Amino acid sequence: MKHTSIFFMFWFWSYWGQAQQITEVNAELVKLKRSITITYNLLAENKLHTRQTFDIQVFVSLDNGKTFQGPLEYVGGDIRAVSPDINRKIIWNFYPEMPEFGGEQVVFKLEGKLNQKEEEKRIMQLGTTSSVWQSLVLPGWGSSRVQGTRNRWYIGAAAYGLVGSGIFLKLSGDQNYRDYQTNQNPETARTTLDKAQQQQKLSQYLLIGGGALWLGDVVYTLIRGSKNDGLQKEIISRKTRLSWHWQGNGGGINWRF
Repeated sequence: MKHTSIFFMFWFWSYWGQAQQITEVNAELVKLKRSITITYNLLAENKLHTRQTFDIQVFVSLDNGKTFQGPLEYVGGDIRAVSPDINRKIIWNFYPEMPEFGGEQVVFKLEGKLNQKEEEKRIMQLGTTSSVWQSLVLPGWGSSRVQGTRNRWYIGAAAYGLVGSGIFLKLSGDQNYRDYQTNQNPETARTTLDKAQQQQKLSQYLLIGGGALWLGDVVYTLIRGSKNDGLQKEIISRKTRLSWHWQGNGGGINWRF
């Protein structure tokens, strides 16, 4: 294998405006196979976009990027429905497409377009504002639905744990306070009162923390679900506008768009 001097230019366009990044790009010329192998990492902007897929087109320039030819046809590998991951690979068999190419310095341009069909399918499966009740029942359940991720059970466990511990300490504090009121021994009564006050104070912190976590998950689910509502309505509206039917009318046909 022989390395060749290859330069890269990248343009990534996303249907929903979500940015992606390409890193660690390398290329290798294999003269015997008359091909160039391009490796790259496609990284999602954040965890919410890891399920997006892209269609990649490759363009080549032999005049230092002044003009480009393409999209190249004799390419294979990770070019269709590519999801964010590392060590992605594209192979260009240049001889059938460019027999005169001999491995000299070239400039490649990669264009990535969000796979619209798959993205629309993914969005239509997301939870909407109706998922709020799931967050009310179990924090993390509704927010997972609107994100399209695995159930974030740990949020529910944390919220229930904080609220449950807060209620337990509140009841224990109330009982210790009642014991203090009926205690006839001044020394043990003071100890019981201090314990009751500490439990009541800690109970407030736990209840506030658990309530804030619970409420935050509900609010996030509502906001994210509302956004999903809008995206799904947009998809449905677009499909409705593009749909058509024909109707026989005498000797002609009326097309409605």
